[in-house]
Amino acid sequence: MKTLKNQNTTGSLKKSSDEMQVTGDLNSDLNKFQIARKAKTFDKIRDLPEMEARQNLGMIFTKAANLVGFKNEIGDINKADIRNMIFKEYRNLSLQEIDYAFEHDRYSGDPIDHYQMFNSVYVTKVLKKYIKWRNAYRKENQLDKKALPIPDIKISEAEKQQNHENFIRMIFERLEVRETVHDAWLLYDLVDAPKKDDVDYKKNLYNAQKAKYYEDEKNVNPFKKITRGEGEKYIKNRCKAIIVSKYLKDYINDYEIFRSKIISKKSKN
Repeated sequence: MKTLKNQNTTGSLKKSSDEMQVTGDLNSDLNKFQIARKAKTFDKIRDLPEMEARQNLGMIFTKAANLVGFKNEIGDINKADIRNMIFKEYRNLSLQEIDYAFEHDRYSGDPIDHYQMFNSVYVTKVLKKYIKWRNAYRKENQLDKKALPIPDIKISEAEKQQNHENFIRMIFERLEVRETVHDAWLLYDLVDAPKKDDVDYKKNLYNAQKAKYYEDEKNVNPFKKITRGEGEKYIKNRCKAIIVSKYLKDYINDYEIFRSKIISKKSKN
Protein backbone atom coordinates (compact mmCIF):
# COMPACT_ATOMS: atom_id res chain seq x y z
CA MET A 1 0.00 0.00 0.00
CA LYS A 2 1.30 3.45 -0.84
CA THR A 3 2.25 5.88 1.89
CA LEU A 4 1.99 9.61 2.27
CA LYS A 5 5.10 11.62 1.61
CA ASN A 6 6.59 12.22 5.03
CA GLN A 7 7.38 15.87 4.64
CA ASN A 8 6.00 19.21 5.72
CA THR A 9 3.78 20.60 2.99
CA THR A 10 2.29 24.08 2.98
CA GLY A 11 0.00 26.02 0.72
CA SER A 12 -2.96 24.32 -0.90
CA LEU A 13 -4.84 21.75 1.13
CA LYS A 14 -5.71 19.85 -2.03
CA LYS A 15 -3.78 16.61 -2.56
CA SER A 16 -3.37 14.48 -5.64
CA SER A 17 -5.04 11.09 -5.80
CA ASP A 18 -1.66 9.41 -5.22
CA GLU A 19 -1.33 11.21 -1.89
CA MET A 20 -4.82 10.46 -0.61
CA GLN A 21 -4.37 7.12 1.10
CA VAL A 22 -7.53 5.26 1.99
CA THR A 23 -8.50 1.63 2.28
CA GLY A 24 -10.22 2.04 -1.07
CA ASP A 25 -6.81 2.35 -2.74
CA LEU A 26 -6.88 -1.46 -2.81
CA ASN A 27 -9.32 -0.99 -5.70
CA SER A 28 -6.52 0.26 -7.97
CA ASP A 29 -5.56 -3.32 -8.95
CA LEU A 30 -9.14 -4.53 -9.45
CA ASN A 31 -11.30 -4.21 -12.54
CA LYS A 32 -15.03 -3.62 -12.27
CA PHE A 33 -15.82 -7.33 -12.56
CA GLN A 34 -13.55 -8.06 -9.60
CA ILE A 35 -15.08 -5.22 -7.57
CA ALA A 36 -18.57 -6.56 -8.18
CA ARG A 37 -17.50 -10.14 -7.47
CA LYS A 38 -15.65 -9.34 -4.24
CA ALA A 39 -18.11 -6.76 -2.89
CA LYS A 40 -19.63 -9.26 -0.47
CA THR A 41 -16.24 -10.15 1.05
CA PHE A 42 -15.17 -6.65 2.09
CA ASP A 43 -15.63 -5.52 5.70
CA LYS A 44 -18.84 -3.51 5.93
CA ILE A 45 -19.12 -0.10 7.58
CA ARG A 46 -21.33 -1.65 10.26
CA ASP A 47 -18.49 -4.04 11.25
CA LEU A 48 -15.71 -1.44 11.54
CA PRO A 49 -14.70 0.48 14.69
CA GLU A 50 -16.36 3.90 14.50
CA MET A 51 -13.10 5.85 14.59
CA GLU A 52 -11.58 3.75 11.79
CA ALA A 53 -14.68 4.18 9.64
CA ARG A 54 -14.86 7.96 10.23
CA GLN A 55 -11.18 8.51 9.46
CA ASN A 56 -11.30 6.54 6.22
CA LEU A 57 -14.58 8.07 5.08
CA GLY A 58 -13.16 11.55 5.61
CA MET A 59 -10.18 10.71 3.42
CA ILE A 60 -12.38 9.08 0.76
CA PHE A 61 -14.53 12.24 0.62
CA THR A 62 -11.47 14.47 0.29
CA LYS A 63 -10.00 12.30 -2.45
CA ALA A 64 -13.30 12.19 -4.35
CA ALA A 65 -13.81 15.97 -4.08
CA ASN A 66 -10.31 16.65 -5.40
CA LEU A 67 -10.66 14.30 -8.38
CA VAL A 68 -14.08 15.65 -9.37
CA GLY A 69 -12.83 19.24 -9.19
CA PHE A 70 -14.51 20.79 -6.18
CA LYS A 71 -13.05 24.24 -5.60
CA ASN A 72 -13.67 24.46 -1.85
CA GLU A 73 -12.97 22.18 1.08
CA ILE A 74 -15.94 20.12 2.28
CA GLY A 75 -17.68 21.92 5.16
CA ASP A 76 -17.61 20.31 8.61
CA ILE A 77 -21.41 20.17 8.90
CA ASN A 78 -21.65 18.51 5.48
CA LYS A 79 -19.01 15.95 6.47
CA ALA A 80 -20.91 15.14 9.65
CA ASP A 81 -24.20 14.87 7.77
CA ILE A 82 -22.71 12.61 5.07
CA ARG A 83 -21.16 10.29 7.66
CA ASN A 84 -24.45 10.20 9.57
CA MET A 85 -26.27 9.33 6.36
CA ILE A 86 -23.83 6.52 5.54
CA PHE A 87 -23.94 5.05 9.06
CA LYS A 88 -27.75 5.03 8.92
CA GLU A 89 -28.57 4.23 5.30
CA TYR A 90 -25.47 2.63 3.75
CA ARG A 91 -23.84 0.74 6.63
CA ASN A 92 -23.99 -2.45 4.54
CA LEU A 93 -21.49 -1.00 2.05
CA SER A 94 -17.75 -1.31 2.53
CA LEU A 95 -15.12 1.42 2.42
CA GLN A 96 -13.84 -0.12 -0.82
CA GLU A 97 -17.27 0.10 -2.42
CA ILE A 98 -17.83 3.69 -1.33
CA ASP A 99 -14.44 4.68 -2.72
CA TYR A 100 -15.16 2.83 -5.96
CA ALA A 101 -18.63 4.39 -6.24
CA PHE A 102 -17.03 7.79 -6.85
CA GLU A 103 -14.63 6.28 -9.41
CA HIS A 104 -17.52 4.53 -11.15
CA ASP A 105 -19.36 7.84 -11.43
CA ARG A 106 -16.27 9.68 -12.77
CA TYR A 107 -15.60 7.02 -15.40
CA SER A 108 -19.23 6.49 -16.40
CA GLY A 109 -19.25 9.19 -19.08
CA ASP A 110 -22.35 10.65 -17.46
CA PRO A 111 -21.22 11.89 -14.04
CA ILE A 112 -23.76 13.22 -11.57
CA ASP A 113 -24.04 17.01 -11.44
CA HIS A 114 -22.74 18.30 -8.12
CA TYR A 115 -23.03 22.08 -8.60
CA GLN A 116 -19.93 22.51 -6.41
CA MET A 117 -21.89 21.12 -3.43
CA PHE A 118 -20.32 18.03 -1.83
CA ASN A 119 -23.16 17.10 0.51
CA SER A 120 -25.32 14.14 1.49
CA VAL A 121 -27.66 14.73 -1.47
CA TYR A 122 -24.77 14.41 -3.96
CA VAL A 123 -23.15 11.43 -2.18
CA THR A 124 -26.50 9.61 -1.98
CA LYS A 125 -26.90 9.90 -5.75
CA VAL A 126 -23.38 8.55 -6.31
CA LEU A 127 -23.94 5.57 -3.98
CA LYS A 128 -27.36 4.74 -5.45
CA LYS A 129 -25.86 4.84 -8.95
CA TYR A 130 -23.12 2.41 -7.87
CA ILE A 131 -25.55 0.02 -6.12
CA LYS A 132 -27.82 -0.04 -9.18
CA TRP A 133 -24.82 -0.85 -11.41
CA ARG A 134 -23.44 -3.45 -8.97
CA ASN A 135 -26.72 -5.31 -8.64
CA ALA A 136 -27.35 -5.26 -12.40
CA TYR A 137 -23.79 -6.39 -13.12
CA ARG A 138 -24.00 -9.27 -10.62
CA LYS A 139 -27.34 -10.37 -12.08
CA GLU A 140 -26.15 -10.08 -15.68
CA ASN A 141 -23.05 -12.17 -14.96
CA GLN A 142 -24.88 -14.55 -12.62
CA LEU A 143 -22.31 -13.86 -9.93
CA ASP A 144 -24.61 -14.93 -7.13
CA LYS A 145 -25.03 -18.33 -8.77
CA LYS A 146 -21.38 -19.04 -9.56
CA ALA A 147 -19.41 -21.00 -7.00
CA LEU A 148 -16.26 -19.00 -7.54
CA PRO A 149 -13.42 -19.08 -5.02
CA ILE A 150 -13.46 -15.62 -3.46
CA PRO A 151 -10.54 -14.63 -1.25
CA ASP A 152 -11.44 -13.16 2.13
CA ILE A 153 -10.28 -9.56 1.80
CA LYS A 154 -9.15 -8.19 5.14
CA ILE A 155 -7.38 -5.00 6.11
CA SER A 156 -4.13 -5.87 7.83
CA GLU A 157 -3.09 -4.33 11.13
CA ALA A 158 -0.22 -2.64 9.31
CA GLU A 159 -2.66 -1.02 6.86
CA LYS A 160 -4.93 0.09 9.71
CA GLN A 161 -1.95 1.68 11.44
CA GLN A 162 -0.87 3.36 8.19
CA ASN A 163 -4.37 4.78 7.73
CA HIS A 164 -4.17 6.15 11.27
CA GLU A 165 -0.78 7.75 10.54
CA ASN A 166 -2.13 9.25 7.33
CA PHE A 167 -5.06 10.72 9.26
CA ILE A 168 -2.69 12.37 11.76
CA ARG A 169 -0.66 13.82 8.86
CA MET A 170 -3.87 15.21 7.35
CA ILE A 171 -4.82 16.88 10.67
CA PHE A 172 -1.31 18.35 10.92
CA GLU A 173 -1.43 19.82 7.40
CA ARG A 174 -4.85 21.35 7.95
CA LEU A 175 -3.82 22.87 11.28
CA GLU A 176 -0.95 24.56 9.48
CA VAL A 177 -3.49 26.84 7.79
CA ARG A 178 -6.49 26.69 10.14
CA GLU A 179 -7.14 27.28 13.81
CA THR A 180 -9.53 24.37 14.23
CA VAL A 181 -10.04 21.12 12.33
CA HIS A 182 -13.38 19.48 13.10
CA ASP A 183 -12.14 15.92 12.48
CA ALA A 184 -9.53 16.44 15.21
CA TRP A 185 -12.17 15.35 17.73
CA LEU A 186 -11.35 11.78 16.70
CA LEU A 187 -7.98 12.22 18.44
CA TYR A 188 -9.52 13.47 21.70
CA ASP A 189 -8.86 10.24 23.62
CA LEU A 190 -5.31 10.06 22.25
CA VAL A 191 -3.98 13.40 23.54
CA ASP A 192 -3.19 14.64 27.05
CA ALA A 193 -4.53 18.15 26.51
CA PRO A 194 -4.67 20.01 29.89
CA LYS A 195 -8.03 21.58 28.99
CA LYS A 196 -9.62 18.10 29.07
CA ASP A 197 -9.49 18.32 32.86
CA ASP A 198 -10.67 21.93 33.11
CA VAL A 199 -14.37 21.55 33.96
CA ASP A 200 -15.17 25.28 33.88
CA TYR A 201 -13.43 25.75 30.52
CA LYS A 202 -15.29 22.82 28.97
CA LYS A 203 -18.63 24.03 30.32
CA ASN A 204 -18.13 27.54 28.92
CA LEU A 205 -16.88 26.14 25.63
CA TYR A 206 -19.91 23.87 25.32
CA ASN A 207 -22.36 26.69 26.04
CA ALA A 208 -20.66 28.94 23.50
CA GLN A 209 -20.66 26.27 20.78
CA LYS A 210 -24.25 25.31 21.54
CA ALA A 211 -25.39 28.92 21.16
CA LYS A 212 -23.43 29.24 17.91
CA TYR A 213 -24.81 25.99 16.52
CA TYR A 214 -28.45 26.85 17.06
CA GLU A 215 -27.92 30.41 15.83
CA ASP A 216 -26.34 29.05 12.64
CA GLU A 217 -29.11 26.48 12.31
CA LYS A 218 -31.67 29.27 11.90
CA ASN A 219 -30.07 30.13 8.57
CA VAL A 220 -29.96 26.56 7.28
CA ASN A 221 -32.49 25.30 4.75
CA PRO A 222 -35.11 23.42 6.86
CA PHE A 223 -34.80 20.37 4.60
CA LYS A 224 -31.09 20.11 5.49
CA LYS A 225 -31.30 20.64 9.23
CA ILE A 226 -29.72 18.03 11.44
CA THR A 227 -32.03 16.63 14.10
CA ARG A 228 -31.67 18.05 17.62
CA GLY A 229 -30.18 14.80 18.89
CA GLU A 230 -27.53 14.79 16.17
CA GLY A 231 -27.02 18.49 16.85
CA GLU A 232 -26.04 17.80 20.45
CA LYS A 233 -23.59 15.15 19.28
CA TYR A 234 -22.11 17.58 16.78
CA ILE A 235 -21.71 20.26 19.46
CA LYS A 236 -19.86 17.90 21.79
CA ASN A 237 -17.57 16.73 19.00
CA ARG A 238 -16.97 20.35 18.00
CA CYS A 239 -15.83 21.12 21.57
CA LYS A 240 -13.48 18.14 21.47
CA ALA A 241 -12.11 19.32 18.13
CA ILE A 242 -11.38 22.79 19.52
CA ILE A 243 -9.59 21.39 22.59
CA VAL A 244 -7.46 19.03 20.50
CA SER A 245 -6.74 21.65 17.82
CA LYS A 246 -5.64 24.30 20.33
CA TYR A 247 -3.41 21.78 22.10
CA LEU A 248 -1.74 20.43 18.95
CA LYS A 249 -1.45 23.88 17.37
CA ASP A 250 1.36 24.66 19.85
CA TYR A 251 3.49 21.99 18.16
CA ILE A 252 2.69 22.82 14.54
CA ASN A 253 6.27 23.90 13.73
CA ASP A 254 7.64 20.36 13.96
CA TYR A 255 5.71 17.32 12.74
CA GLU A 256 7.73 14.83 14.78
CA ILE A 257 6.99 16.71 18.02
CA PHE A 258 3.37 17.14 16.92
CA ARG A 259 3.13 13.39 16.30
CA SER A 260 4.72 12.56 19.65
CA LYS A 261 1.88 14.34 21.46
CA ILE A 262 -0.60 11.78 20.13
CA ILE A 263 -0.67 8.47 21.96
CA SER A 264 -0.26 5.52 19.63
CA LYS A 265 -3.32 3.31 19.26
CA LYS A 266 -1.21 0.27 20.16
CA SER A 267 -0.03 1.70 23.49
CA LYS A 268 -3.59 2.82 24.28
CA ASN A 269 -4.95 -0.62 23.61
